[in-house]
Amino acid sequence: MIRAIFAAAFVLLLSVGTAMAQNCPANPNNLTNGTTADASQVMQNFNNLLTCADNNLAHNGANSDITSLSALSSPLSRNRIVNGSMMIDQRNEGSSVSSASASSQFIADQWVFAFTGASTGNTAEQVSDAPAGFKNSLKVTIGTGSATVGSSDLMRIRQYIEGLNVVDLGYGASGALTISISFWVKTSGIGTYSLSLQNSAQARSYVTTFSIGTANTWTRITLPNVAGDTSGTWLTTNGAGLELGIMLEAGSSFQTGTLNAWQGTSVLATNSSPVNLGATSGATFQLTGVQLEAGPTVTAFDVRPYAVELALCQRYYEKSYDPGTAVGAVTFNGVTSIIITVLPTGSLQGGTTDRYKITKRATPTLTLYSPHSGASGKIYDGAAGADSTPSIYGNGLSGFAWYASTAGSSEGAVNMQAQWTADAGL
Repeated sequence: MIRAIFAAAFVLLLSVGTAMAQNCPANPNNLTNGTTADASQVMQNFNNLLTCADNNLAHNGANSDITSLSALSSPLSRNRIVNGSMMIDQRNEGSSVSSASASSQFIADQWVFAFTGASTGNTAEQVSDAPAGFKNSLKVTIGTGSATVGSSDLMRIRQYIEGLNVVDLGYGASGALTISISFWVKTSGIGTYSLSLQNSAQARSYVTTFSIGTANTWTRITLPNVAGDTSGTWLTTNGAGLELGIMLEAGSSFQTGTLNAWQGTSVLATNSSPVNLGATSGATFQLTGVQLEAGPTVTAFDVRPYAVELALCQRYYEKSYDPGTAVGAVTFNGVTSIIITVLPTGSLQGGTTDRYKITKRATPTLTLYSPHSGASGKIYDGAAGADSTPSIYGNGLSGFAWYASTAGSSEGAVNMQAQWTADAGL
């Protein structure tokens, strides 16, 4: 397979022409015949080759039938961010989420808005305002601003990338791969913002900055050639392997004067006049098109089919409700149900099993909802015409089961329905 991919890369590089190929950056490792090379060196050179081919093919445009060599080798792995275009919002379906101080909430799938500070009435939501080529963005709006920033105050948008999805980066060892990051921003607050990378223990940190010079205008930010961390402990399990965060406000405890280098401490922002979005009532910050990829060069946003992006999100959160239907809505569409006709006297019970569409990252927090009332922790007992409290068992990575006693007649039908959510988010 590797031999075939290298062969394809060679043929495609020849196809884009010698002049274009000369514009590619040099391989990071000089490998010659007879010299031993470890796997990380080979992959670094190969990722550089993929990036070169992608850029040249994109430049060649209509003259090429193939727009991305990366798509030939691994169509789902170039962007390690899940839901970078903010297309999926299973939890809130575009509804605004209020954020009090010392709180963290998922907004669009896999994206968390975390805030501790003096401003009040802050909200975050998925909105249908985005640059060309995108449909949605995540928007933060400040309610009542406050210029006071305590040393431990923090406002940020962040995503944890599962460790299983960054194994190949080789963080924590020599030969760790470089990465490149890109995204789109629209904000009322011009100035310098900080982006951070951390490990799960928050014992290794990387801080860089980007500047917004024009208010309320979509601006693409590109941060190429971010060095991989060769120290520290980095999870390669189903835990948080790498955290990406964008700071909208940061107190002195999180600030650093050392930028663009890995540090053995928990820091998140620059100490050189960072923007304090929370100081201004009504201030806004929007984000979309986020991409984190291996290699020294930023490439075009990796657009995945909607069904693929939804499946990636469902590894962390899934619901029985139809897409576009809010959790807790009064609807029987998508319910799991049990209908049994019974004749004997005595206490009657009904229950059923359900399988998750996507195997979960970890055993999820499961919540049942009555489709009749929308009440959480309940199912609907159709025979009794009332909600009932269920019992859950067998909840695992692939599915679950539930049952409940009916409040209806001892002779009749067991007729029960439930909606549900399963949350295994990082």
